Amino acid sequence: MTATNENTVTPATIVSTVGQFGNGGRFSDFMKNMFDDCQILFGMVPAVADKIARNAASDVGKAMKNGQCAIKISAVSKAGDGKVTIKDTLSVKGIAVTNNIAIARAVQFTGEALKNGLSYKDTKWALSDRLAKYVAEVQASL
Repeated sequence: MTATNENTVTPATIVSTVGQFGNGGRFSDFMKNMFDDCQILFGMVPAVADKIARNAASDVGKAMKNGQCAIKISAVSKAGDGKVTIKDTLSVKGIAVTNNIAIARAVQFTGEALKNGLSYKDTKWALSDRLAKYVAEVQASL
């Protein structure tokens, strides 16, 4: 927020650019991958893929808010540089499947299938009728 005087605070304007998700944020890579894969796999236009990616990250973040976190810190490296590795693992069970999470899972599923020999050229991926309707609603709202 930006202070305009001692009594008034004006919220800072945040400008979102389609396909730009920042660098190094907890969900930046997740959103970038969702954005790219939704276009490649499901033929979404960039503005829709952007909205789906941001909504999926938001849904995942909300779900993770109450998750159980395990943090492990490694022993100091043998290189003598005084550095350690920190691993952060979070698990949440029983999350309701939103349309955005379902699309994220579909993206993961197709990625797994592609690693097992299916190709973009030979496989036609399509969202279920429910998810296709949701994507159409997102596009109409833009």
